[in-house]
Amino acid sequence: RSLTMITPATASADIGIYITPQARRQGYATQAIALAAAKAQQYGVRYLYADIQVSNTASLALFRKLGFSPTRPSGNEIIRTVLAL
Repeated sequence: RSLTMITPATASADIGIYITPQARRQGYATQAIALAAAKAQQYGVRYLYADIQVSNTASLALFRKLGFSPTRPSGNEIIRTVLAL
């Protein structure tokens, strides 16, 4: 499941994803994020953001693999990442 919220004034959107434990490591997250990024780009989004918990190393690795870069810590527990579309 993926949720994207578009902010027209900044041409940016936030994305979050949750894959059930039994469905992990099957490529679903990669596919969902890629599809969401493509659709966001169609709507004129230029930057896609994801806030990821520091302890979620699998998610951090996935988003980095897909081209997201850390921008700044959002707090002690969260890393904000960005993908330029």
